[in-house]
Amino acid sequence: FASATSLENAPNGLVARNVVRNCSRHGIVFSGATAECNYCWPNFTQYAIWNLTFANNSVYGKAGGSIWGSAGVGIAMVGNKIYGKGDVGLDFENCRESVIRGNRVSGRFNAGVAVFLSSINISVENNVIAMAVPRDQKCNVDAPGCEGCSPCDGVWVTPFNPVPGAHHVPRITWTHKDISVSHNTISVDRMLPQEEGG
Repeated sequence: FASATSLENAPNGLVARNVVRNCSRHGIVFSGATAECNYCWPNFTQYAIWNLTFANNSVYGKAGGSIWGSAGVGIAMVGNKIYGKGDVGLDFENCRESVIRGNRVSGRFNAGVAVFLSSINISVENNVIAMAVPRDQKCNVDAPGCEGCSPCDGVWVTPFNPVPGAHHVPRITWTHKDISVSHNTISVDRMLPQEEGG
């Protein structure tokens, strides 16, 4: 199946203590954008997901994005564990007033944590991240979905990045504001030990 859990238009929620293994596409996903306005984010002001917490979940094995989502306000990702090779561990896309804190991420080939599109007032703090690529090897730039990326970042705050000619949005409007990245431990030459249950 594509995603283990997919939440749309689901405010005031808690997603906690789930175990996800080897999903074909993504682990846990949320989206607060409507179908009519999925890519008009820079001018998007109505969010259908707010006050949603992802806590103490474990995602094992290959997956695209382990825990990620778009167009949310007041989203918290805390105490989650991500193991196994895949795209990005934890990811906000066009989110506001949200935090990624106290997670353990290992084995992602693009980034342990990423912030995409026009995100505002985001905090990434106290995470432990070990990249998938040993020191003497190249990053996996040929991985699906990685074309043109700058992979192998512990924390990746992307530049403005719409596909040229897509979404009819001027590039200059896709910017971040008030992003804080602090007190993270990032390593590119080792994997975190997989804890019980993996």
